[in-house]
Amino acid sequence: MGNKEELLFKILAGEASEEEIHACEEWRKEAVENEQEFLLFERLWKSSTVQHRPVKEKVWQSIYSEISPLPSKAKLEVNDSRHVWWKAIAAVFVVVIIAGALLLKPGPSAVLKTPEAEAIVWESKSTSAGQKLTLSLPDGSLVKLNSRSQLRYQRGFKSGSREVFLDGEAFFNVKSDTLHPFTVNAGGLRTRVLGTSFNVNSFSGAQQSSVAVVTGLVEVQTNYNSALIKLHPSEMAVLQVDSSLVKTSYDADIVIGWKEGRLGFERADFDEVIRELSDWYGVHFVLDAYRINKQRYTGSYVDEPLDRVLEGMAFTFQFDYSIRADTVFLSAVKKPF
Repeated sequence: MGNKEELLFKILAGEASEEEIHACEEWRKEAVENEQEFLLFERLWKSSTVQHRPVKEKVWQSIYSEISPLPSKAKLEVNDSRHVWWKAIAAVFVVVIIAGALLLKPGPSAVLKTPEAEAIVWESKSTSAGQKLTLSLPDGSLVKLNSRSQLRYQRGFKSGSREVFLDGEAFFNVKSDTLHPFTVNAGGLRTRVLGTSFNVNSFSGAQQSSVAVVTGLVEVQTNYNSALIKLHPSEMAVLQVDSSLVKTSYDADIVIGWKEGRLGFERADFDEVIRELSDWYGVHFVLDAYRINKQRYTGSYVDEPLDRVLEGMAFTFQFDYSIRADTVFLSAVKKPF
């Protein structure tokens, strides 16, 4: 196959490297007709149910020779457009005829498998307070769930849609697939990627939700006003209480340090600190006549026991503490006579 033909085949088959994906994206941006050509081949690719790779490659060569190249004008005339689409329709018939001939040909590789309709079954993974979980999704993507979080997705991604639903916080390392974007639905945010790594924080009842990107490109959209923001590495989108979506930078230790065992706070108020400690250590707090201090706390801990963390916070928030099993009692600091 030629260079462009081979590149498009690998892109559509999900076999392209990051460099090849980038090269294809740059080629698509160069001219309108390039984008039209790619979209046309993508539609024809999806119209073929052939799965056996050698057969798929032969079918692809036939499609490419039938309808390539497209007209060179940026805006297709009506007659040209009809001509291209008639050739596209003809190419679909070529797919069927060639695939049938190849699959009916005797030989060990000529096996036609008819997929049976399967009901969509949902998988659900969750963590309790003080627990974290690493799991592999059907497409090979890796997810690390933070404490008190839940992730739902279709078993096997049977419908071809790589879509998950998150309540809580998770770090995603998504396997690249240019034909099947990966979508995370979390609270009021909808995050779409092709292959990258990023963190989503969206707990039920929380005032804010956020998406922080580590590698690759991520598109974030709200469910309220369809605002779309593109995020690059070290950028974060925050959904505010008023439903506005704001792009900003972030401190990696504070935002994504949790997956490496780092507990971090940046100007956090008392309620936020207590909530985070409850989730992190799986404990319950009881305030014994303690009046909430309005100070804000900044600090970072790596795999520290709870008593050491409380010791560091006690001066800022002016409390005494005692730990009994999974309950922490806080009381106001007793002033000397």
